[in-house]
Amino acid sequence: MNNMFRGFTSVFGFNFRNHTQSSKYRVVTVAFALFLMLGFFIMMMFIGKPDELDEDTGNMVTKVYVCNENDMNIPSYEKFAEMAGDEETAAIEFEKMDGTAKECVDKLTKDGDYILAVQTKNEDGYMIQLILGPLSDYNDESLNHLGMSMANYYRGYLYQMTGLDEDTLLQVLLPVGSFVSEFEEEEDDGKEIFRIICAFAIVMVVYFIVMIYGMQVCSDVSLEKTSKLTEQLLISVTPYALVSGKIMAVIASSMVQFIIWVCAIIIGLFGGDRIAMSLYEVDSSILSSAWGVLKGWFAESDFGIPAIILGVIACLIGMALFLILSGVGGSCVAKPEEAANMQGIYMIPMMICYFVVIFGLVKYEGFMPLAYYLIPFTGAFLTPGALISGGISIAMGILSIIISIVCCIVLMIIAAKIYKGMLFFNSTKAKPKDILQFIFSK
Repeated sequence: MNNMFRGFTSVFGFNFRNHTQSSKYRVVTVAFALFLMLGFFIMMMFIGKPDELDEDTGNMVTKVYVCNENDMNIPSYEKFAEMAGDEETAAIEFEKMDGTAKECVDKLTKDGDYILAVQTKNEDGYMIQLILGPLSDYNDESLNHLGMSMANYYRGYLYQMTGLDEDTLLQVLLPVGSFVSEFEEEEDDGKEIFRIICAFAIVMVVYFIVMIYGMQVCSDVSLEKTSKLTEQLLISVTPYALVSGKIMAVIASSMVQFIIWVCAIIIGLFGGDRIAMSLYEVDSSILSSAWGVLKGWFAESDFGIPAIILGVIACLIGMALFLILSGVGGSCVAKPEEAANMQGIYMIPMMICYFVVIFGLVKYEGFMPLAYYLIPFTGAFLTPGALISGGISIAMGILSIIISIVCCIVLMIIAAKIYKGMLFFNSTKAKPKDILQFIFSK
């Protein structure tokens, strides 16, 4: 095995440095990393903004003038508020005024900043009307609370007139609300939505990474085939080392780029979250809250940091699997300019698996049959998302990763055998039977 891959480190190191030290690679990596980091930072700043900052910031109600235009007296609203435990209304000063609403308004006009509560009665029953002065600027929520509280306590006052004792009256004053809740079903819906979103996101990431780097791997493998340097190269390195070194160099450089972008996203998320907490002076972290919700949803599964790490590893191996397959395509060409014609070797299987996974996720609502995770080419799309979202166990994830690694090694050896056979192939284009002969040759 050592002789088979003699010179691998030299080929890998040379090609890896060529890729990572190029100005194009560095500019694209840094520019896109900054774009992702800034984008997620701004997103967290917007998400972290408390709802209260978007609402009316007017003054709180501290004093209310009350006049009566019906046949009942003005109740002690402060006392009713204290009985009901309504601290906000109990803190308000209620001042009684004599006369009609118009007369009271005329008296308060000099102030300009006031709230006048008018107790009236019509054919529908008793009503409380709040009149705001021309210079009044009060918080809408505070005004709504005042109106509802006064109406509730006035109703309590009417009950009191019937002779109810204080304990019974207190029960009457307690607010009654109603709502419809399907907590368990909503939780299940949230879990299902998260699993589907996570699965689709991973599928799209793997698909586009392979689309971007697949052609590069394919063309790099076929570069020296028409050069006289090939004969000299084969003296110091084996075809297996030459092909595997080239393929792994492109894969490693693309993985480094991908990891940098993921780190930029993480920095943007955590940076934006922390700055939002400090800027808006809030104690709760959005990321911590989201993590707590996810832990609660998937408490019965293997969801956690180990599963997420394995999911990232599975994602990288899945990308490597299709990129190595593109290297097989590059090994099948006789000239570098023919590399574009061999994209079908990796594009067709990838497209088939892509659509199988997409339609399967829709059909099975995020829960694919376990067999799909054990097939390397569908597992490359499915296993990372399923591990991260707790869709499969860690043991199943490890098994899927091992199968994918074995498949990667087999494809690497196949690519090297085809490459070796094509170096000494006399015809301009190899036929399928020639390719099979190369693969099964010793």
